[in-house]
This record gives sequence, C-alpha cells and structure tokens, in this order.
Amino acid sequence: MRNLFDIKRTKMIDELAFEHNPMSFGKTFLAFFILTLISSVATNSVTNSPIMINFIITEIKNGTFKSLTDTLIKFMESPYVSIPWWVILIQLFGGIFAIIAVTVYMKKFEKRKMRSIGLRRGAPLEILLGLLIGTLLIGVMFASTLFSGAISYTFAGIDLRILLFALGFGVLAFGEELLVRGFFMNMLARDIKPMAAILTSAILSAIAGFSVYNIPSFINTVLFGILLGIYVFKRGSIWGAVAIRFVWSFVGASILGTNVFDTYAILSVFTPKYNYNSLISGSSAHGFEAGLIMTVILAVAILLSLLLKTKKSEESFVKIDYFK
Repeated sequence: MRNLFDIKRTKMIDELAFEHNPMSFGKTFLAFFILTLISSVATNSVTNSPIMINFIITEIKNGTFKSLTDTLIKFMESPYVSIPWWVILIQLFGGIFAIIAVTVYMKKFEKRKMRSIGLRRGAPLEILLGLLIGTLLIGVMFASTLFSGAISYTFAGIDLRILLFALGFGVLAFGEELLVRGFFMNMLARDIKPMAAILTSAILSAIAGFSVYNIPSFINTVLFGILLGIYVFKRGSIWGAVAIRFVWSFVGASILGTNVFDTYAILSVFTPKYNYNSLISGSSAHGFEAGLIMTVILAVAILLSLLLKTKKSEESFVKIDYFK
C-alpha cells in the first residue's frame, strides 16, 4: 500500500524544475492566489453587470423603479435575484480569463513553454480517453442515484441552447484545470512529493471555489480534485483531466439538471427530485455533489486511478530528494 501512494514524477515537472530558474515555494502560492483573484474578479465583473442591468430593467417594467440609487440598494439587499440562462453562460465563458492569466504569466514572467504545465503532445488521444472516463464516472453516479431511488429524474425536454453550455463548460474546464492542475499543482511538485502537491492543490482550489460553505460538497470537491491530480500525473498531461471535468460538469448540469461546482443548472434535459436525506443523495441547492453516494464513487475511482501505471513516454527518471 505504501508504493500505491508513491506517485511518479513526469517530464513536465522536470521541465519546470530544470529548464529555467524555478520560482520559490512561497511565490508559487502567491502567484496562484493572484491569478485566481484576477480571473475571479474578471469573471464576476462580466457576470454581475448583466444581472444588475437585468434587475434594473425588471424594476422599470414592473413600475417599481424610483431612482438608480434606490434600485442598486434594493439589488444589493435582495436575498435572491433571478438569474437568466445567458448570465450563467457568460459565467462559464469566464474561464477564458484563467486561460489568459496563466498564459500571460507563463510567457511574460516565467518565460516557459506551456507544455511544462501539462499541455503535452497527444492531446486528441488524451481528450478522447478523458471523455470516456468522465462518461463512465458520471454514468455510474447516474445509475447509482437512479436505481437506489435516491434521485428520480423527469424528462424536461431538449433545448438546443445546451449546445452553447457545452462550449461554455469546455472553456471553464480548460481554464480551471490549466490554473489548478497545470500551473499550481505542477509548480508545487517541483519542491514537494507529487501526492502532497495533489492534496494541496485539491484542498486550496476547493476553498477558492467557495465549496467550503457546504461540508459534504467541500469533501467531494476535494476528492474530485485528488482524482484529477492523480490522473494528470499518471498520464503526464492535463488534457485528460480537462475532458473528465468537462463531461462531469456538462452532463451533470445540462443533462441531469444538478448544480455542479456551485454552477446553477438552468437548462437541462432532466429535472432531478431528491428523495432521500440530503446527506445520502445531495440536495437541490448543492446537487448530488453533496451526497454520500458521490463520496463512495469518488473514493473507489481514486483507488482505481492509483492502480494505473504512469504513461511510459512521460515518466521521469530524475531522482529528487524532497525536503521533509
């Protein structure tokens, strides 16, 4: 069992460590915080602006608009503001800010090639494999909740706008994996053991994503991050992790109608009804990500991923004495 958790280094980590002067351990955390903040602020800015404008237009239509100041105060104090589908779509495409932030940082300040943070060759095959694994994972989750009676699904119809959401979830998945696994986790792995880098990046990214406000959801988000981190090291690139995250997010939200990673499911093919205690099946507020069923599935998936062999062509033969 000891060797099971001994994740091997890959060539992308070697390139980060030896091609140029490595960034200090502290600066890695600082850079991750700054890049996360930049992408988050940029996304929230382009997302909240249309929500506020839509709120003002609604006030005018309802005849309740008095003044801009009064309306803005009402907007800020409103416990719930109806969110149109296109606002969620804009939020998904906000993942492009993470892509831009990481790319600019790597090119401008680190002066490194993007392949050193996981954009390796063989992307088509890795993406295809990731899509298959992601489909299997979400398929097991669907079957487990359906046949156990934990969640029942009602067909709501097919709306072609979900194709736009597929593109949006793709951008978001790429942006998040590039930032969290590609940049942060791989940077950490130059100085600490791969498993420690996987755990650290999974926990901090879950906190940064505000999943901490619901403990079961936080735990499962961390487990999902651990699964993706292990997979990145086993395959030597982030392409497969991007595909797995995309399938989980898109199918979960736009097909099965569950909220994923705090992204609201507005347009979906099915509408879920949670029949059991939320601790087991999750809830309408947090989706099945907050349920014990997902915890068990992710735990098994992590164990299976640990049994995978590291991709031979990406395996590093460099011996590193990590600090304790």
